[in-house]
Amino acid sequence: MPSGYVHGLILHAPFPLDLPEAPGPDDVRLRLGPVRISSRRRTPRRNRSRWGGHRTGILWKGVATAYAWCEGIGAFRIHEGREIVADLAPGAGEALVRSWILDRLMSPLLQQRGLLALHASAAAIGGEAAIFLGRSGQGKSTLAGFFRKQGHLLLSDDMTALEVGAKCSRVFPSLPQLRLSPKSWIALDIDPSLLPEAVPE
Repeated sequence: MPSGYVHGLILHAPFPLDLPEAPGPDDVRLRLGPVRISSRRRTPRRNRSRWGGHRTGILWKGVATAYAWCEGIGAFRIHEGREIVADLAPGAGEALVRSWILDRLMSPLLQQRGLLALHASAAAIGGEAAIFLGRSGQGKSTLAGFFRKQGHLLLSDDMTALEVGAKCSRVFPSLPQLRLSPKSWIALDIDPSLLPEAVPE
């Protein structure tokens, strides 16, 4: 399976993630294997979240290792910013697995690599990166889509990875996609029949 490029990293996976192909040595390897998280730690709490209607959680076991799970998708181990072990649930759909890995697991992995992972979209405007932060549903992707429609380069949607320096910071490009709701289609005057479905929900 070819490796793909995301957030400035070359990621190798045993199944398609629909990433731009990237030659060269892999920075991150995703492999299938057993991941054990006790039922007690899977119990939903206030600080845990829901994703697409599924209960989820991310646990840190020290700086180098994080565990994540999503009901109906699987359990995952993220280690030292270089490896993701996936224990997929029976019948987990490809689109949901891909979206969960690239949406949720990249944040702890990027943090393990010393990068800042923001819940944000970004566009390149005038040679610099403009980053749009906000809660879910507040228009980050729509705003990035507006600038894209004006001819600016889309850098990332929903998650933005930064390398923070003393004098300047670098933004790494993310996936070549922009996920939009029906309201955003209307605001950006986009024909929804031209848009592929990102996640079944």
